[in-house]
Amino acid sequence: MSRYFNKSQRQILDRSTSASHSKQVDLTRVLEEVSQLNGPVEAKKPQPFSTCRRLRLPDGAGKPLLLPKSEVPEQAIESYRALRTRLMRLQVNQKLRSVVMSSAMAREGKTLTSLNLALICSRVNGYRVLVIDGDLRTRGLTRLVGDPGGAGLSEILAGKAEYEDAVMVTENSNLFVLGAGAHPGQASELYTGTKWKEFMNWCTDNFRLVIVDAPPILPVADFEEIVSSCDGVLMLVRAYQTRRDLLQKTVARIDPKKLVGIILNGLPASDAAEYADAYSAAYTATAAVSENLEQEAAQAAGRVERIG
Repeated sequence: MSRYFNKSQRQILDRSTSASHSKQVDLTRVLEEVSQLNGPVEAKKPQPFSTCRRLRLPDGAGKPLLLPKSEVPEQAIESYRALRTRLMRLQVNQKLRSVVMSSAMAREGKTLTSLNLALICSRVNGYRVLVIDGDLRTRGLTRLVGDPGGAGLSEILAGKAEYEDAVMVTENSNLFVLGAGAHPGQASELYTGTKWKEFMNWCTDNFRLVIVDAPPILPVADFEEIVSSCDGVLMLVRAYQTRRDLLQKTVARIDPKKLVGIILNGLPASDAAEYADAYSAAYTATAAVSENLEQEAAQAAGRVERIG
């Protein structure tokens, strides 16, 4: 069903020194390939960010965010690093530039994972990342970054704001954030028409990676409109919570050509060893990436069903 990480089968998390060195070498090689793919194109493009508002990310103390003051276990950080490397490899193989993060239902961790993935990617020199709050109903990502005021995605879609006026740059010059905004229009209607597609074309022209934190797939219709203008979908499944029947319904609603992978979230560290052949996992904020989507989705659903 998916080619996501097909060439990463042997990249299982290994905490030994030699394995860490090997991962660094692999990441360096992938970065070189991505730079060769995107560098010449981006060099010709204007830099329309001099007028962007500045966003100061909240203090990460006490939160599982990959921020300087956050106390995130090394296992979780390594899992995000592995996800980053595999996404960059996918960019080389499939020229993926925009990815939608979603889940079957709410409260599975997609918003936290979206922001952490953007944070870990932005640490790479010259790798410009934009993370978008595409859930105009709950505004979860917007609230997670401190609920900044001003124009956001809803104003862009309503034709009430210019792109550069709504996108915000953080203290990390590679990380940009677009909040949901506060336009009163209905979310599903705002995504129809040409505004969303035009905006995503602009985004992929100006950023190495665009991550869209989308609404959950089953409850609302917004997801299908969002995905139509993006390259791929990362589906998040929360360990011991997502039901098998919901997982099956969710996968059925995603175009197989766009479903690039599954992230198993919230797998306790004590359980990680049991699934070491398939997952890298730790802590509640862990991003554990499936190597073979079709097989792993069924296995994950079976485990969730068994736990209840």
